[in-house]
Amino acid sequence: MKTKYFFRGNRITFSFLIMAFAISFVSCKKDVELIKPTNNSQQKAEEASFKDLHFNPFTILDGTKNAGVAINKKNDVVRTYFVSGKLVYQAGTIKDNQLIWNSSTTDTPISKNSEVINSSVAINNNRIVAVNRIIDWNTWNNKLYLTIGDLDNQTINLKNTIYVEEEGAYPKVAINDNGSIIIVYTIKGTNFYRIVNYDPATNSIKLGDKCVYSGGTQPSIAINNNNQVVEVHVSKDSYGAGYLWSRTGTLNESSIKWDSQDPASAEVGENPDVALLDNGYVILVHDSKSNISVGSRVGEISNGQVEWFRYRVDFASERNYCHDAKISANENNFISSFSFGDPTQAKIGIGQIK
Repeated sequence: MKTKYFFRGNRITFSFLIMAFAISFVSCKKDVELIKPTNNSQQKAEEASFKDLHFNPFTILDGTKNAGVAINKKNDVVRTYFVSGKLVYQAGTIKDNQLIWNSSTTDTPISKNSEVINSSVAINNNRIVAVNRIIDWNTWNNKLYLTIGDLDNQTINLKNTIYVEEEGAYPKVAINDNGSIIIVYTIKGTNFYRIVNYDPATNSIKLGDKCVYSGGTQPSIAINNNNQVVEVHVSKDSYGAGYLWSRTGTLNESSIKWDSQDPASAEVGENPDVALLDNGYVILVHDSKSNISVGSRVGEISNGQVEWFRYRVDFASERNYCHDAKISANENNFISSFSFGDPTQAKIGIGQIK
């Protein structure tokens, strides 16, 4: 029988008097971080056998800035990126451990706006694609939008776009086969989520309520077909910037029921991205605090939290600014990308989970 090892450590919990947000949102539960980050170097590890990430060589994508990557169980692949300030995409597939792009979709626009400053992408096994993006209309007013499309012959047919939010930053999106979409984003040091339900038969989008779920910034979200949810974000508080926190939960029709009020310390770094498989397997990638490397950590949902199998392992490093790591995965393959250099370029690669 295979055994797994997990990192466990004592956590000192500090209670503070938390002032309530005077926010005119609907009554979503407002969770606030109350624990000091644990020191992973103090955690004990036992040797065990577990599945890990095996990277193939990365490919340089000249002249592009990384935005997002997505893969489903059919090995359909979509990447979004910026060219001359415009958000575009390219679609392809994985075959015989090779990433094969549809060259006819290279630099295909997703948005007509040239002011897109941040974006992410997700795809489900029904080939529904979700892209959220922040448009910078002016210095004081960013706007968040969600676009839905379907992938046909490795080409995205854009179906519908909705306006989500008057302001925001660091948007991320996740989708499962039930048509449930979760959007997360940051406003002034607070992380929010919205549940979106999409019906492809009627091309209708139902936008849910705006819910506070943590302090911090740079949120990431993932959902599987069992409606399990994992989120990772960065703390920006008196404990110091650059701590990654994780929390798990279950998606209900209109909200997320979190397994714990307190997020757990996950790693030290910035700009996390997370993938969640149907078997509960979790893959986390993130930038180092120094922005010279990007690393990964793997684990699984167990007992209402992510139990990590191993410490962080850097999978890429660049002397000239390595950052903006992205991840998406199915049970067998994963795709990852990151930005590097000045001027910014991107690298993308696939690998196997074994």
